[in-house]
Amino acid sequence: MRQLNIEVNKMAKIVKRRRRKRKVRRECLRCGRVFMSEGNFNRICPSCREVNANIAMNAVEVAFDHDYYGFTK
Repeated sequence: MRQLNIEVNKMAKIVKRRRRKRKVRRECLRCGRVFMSEGNFNRICPSCREVNANIAMNAVEVAFDHDYYGFTK
């Protein structure tokens, strides 16, 4: 039982360290506007992220509208 408590305490410390830090003001890498970032992974503001997603979806649609050789189906 004691060993289990030690392991649980170790895991609790690891989880506490891995928790996200509070939001930080960052400059968007795409447009330069300042926004509230949720972490180091978040460097593009929500509006630019939406634009990027729309561009990607349009590229996928174009790819599906053409066959392997680029001819329209």
